[in-house]
Amino acid sequence: MTDGTVDGQAPLDEQRGTHAADLPWRRLAPGMLVVEPVREIIKFIPMLTVLVFAGRAGESGPPWGLIGTAAVIALGISRWLTTRYRITPTIVEVRRGLVQRKHLTVPRDRVRTVDVSAHPLQRLLRLVKIEIGTGTSHHGAETLKLDGLPAAAAGPLRAELLHRAPAMAHTVAPVSVTDQGAPGEPMDAAGEPPDDSETLATLNPRWIGYAPATLSGVVTGAVLIGLGWRILNEARLDPTQLSAVHQIRTHLQRTPLWIDVLQVSALVIVAVTVLSVAGYVLSFWGFRLTRHAHGTLQADRGLLTTRATSIEERRLHGVDRSEPLLLRAVGGARLQAIATGLRNRGAERGSALLVPPAPLATVIAVEAAVLGTAEPVRATPTKHGPAARRRRFNRAVGVATVIVIGLFTLSRFAD
Repeated sequence: MTDGTVDGQAPLDEQRGTHAADLPWRRLAPGMLVVEPVREIIKFIPMLTVLVFAGRAGESGPPWGLIGTAAVIALGISRWLTTRYRITPTIVEVRRGLVQRKHLTVPRDRVRTVDVSAHPLQRLLRLVKIEIGTGTSHHGAETLKLDGLPAAAAGPLRAELLHRAPAMAHTVAPVSVTDQGAPGEPMDAAGEPPDDSETLATLNPRWIGYAPATLSGVVTGAVLIGLGWRILNEARLDPTQLSAVHQIRTHLQRTPLWIDVLQVSALVIVAVTVLSVAGYVLSFWGFRLTRHAHGTLQADRGLLTTRATSIEERRLHGVDRSEPLLLRAVGGARLQAIATGLRNRGAERGSALLVPPAPLATVIAVEAAVLGTAEPVRATPTKHGPAARRRRFNRAVGVATVIVIGLFTLSRFAD
């Protein structure tokens, strides 16, 4: 992504004989005037909670809660007002920012992936967020996002960016992103591109049984506890003074320790299982992996927040089949794509998903279908030689031994 120039030369569209300057800049859908303020309010809930309690503490002071909420809403509206985008035959451009102005440009021939998602409020307003992956390796590079397009435009735009014919890359007409979609792409009666896809995998409800083995419930529980603790901390509330916490504490004090351990362990196991199953259903319900005739793989999933990631197969370098300890113990695995344009860190890791936690046999079958051959799946990995194994063992044991001796020595000197 650039600021509209390539190595200090003329703008991309001028080099390719187009007139991007003649094309109008577009706003995001008006529905984002609702989405952006709500998003900002959720993001600033801890701060707004503090302001509300501060306003209650000072009865004669200004209403800080209302002032803070109004400021957050204004911030969300300003994001919509200051964001513009346009799509030309050769580039996709996005401008945004009030204080710090940013102008992001992506050449269309650099587009590798298109990720379409919509959370519940966006789905209610028939909006989607589109993230365009370009395969850049620069860690600080901005992601080009069109957050707030009409849902009906997602399919045509994705087809226009990924299913393009190489010979026509410089001659197609400018893309017009409207409720009726983009020109140049055949449509069926429902206003969507024709279904020319091959289904490689769909969610089997039995796969939900693998959810507790992913330990996603532990992460979800930790996030919920951390969020609750932060809100209580910001509001200067003592958790031990809450009625429910007081009753639990009193109950544990009246029972033997071994019963307390059993009760707490059972509660943790049940909570982790419920949270894991809920997280699996929310994330992967409706999962479907398809291969399109134009050379892309598309993974659709999500119950409340939906997500559809499209990957160019010619940019697919391989697949990553992972079998964590607990998932392997119950005969499960998951599959992810290795491709340019995908982020494999943090929250964006899910964009590479090809198969959620599922039976190992199913994952292997999908892996062979994606690669187009079962040979890599059946191949037996070559073992390391005796010298390599000894070297690895000596290094691992040697480092651990040095650390133990060092800690033991420090403890003796401390005494």
